[in-house]
Amino acid sequence: MMWPLGAFVLWLLATVLTARVSCPNRQGWAAMGLVVLGIPLLGWITWLNGPIWGGAALIIGCVLLRPPVARLLSRPDRNEARQEPAE
Repeated sequence: MMWPLGAFVLWLLATVLTARVSCPNRQGWAAMGLVVLGIPLLGWITWLNGPIWGGAALIIGCVLLRPPVARLLSRPDRNEARQEPAE
């Protein structure tokens, strides 16, 4: 039962280190990678430790990943920025 929680702690450390990266491009890709790794990890935690631990891991993950993911999603589309405004 401790393997999923240990893996979650490693995932948390990776999340904190990703937040320290100064390059926004690398930080966005790393955040998406953490999301992709975090979803199966969340299922593993919930399956072996129950919904309370799974819910706690979900809340912690959402709190930690909110800034990088929000920054990645808020970038304007480069193609739309080049177009002339419609009249």
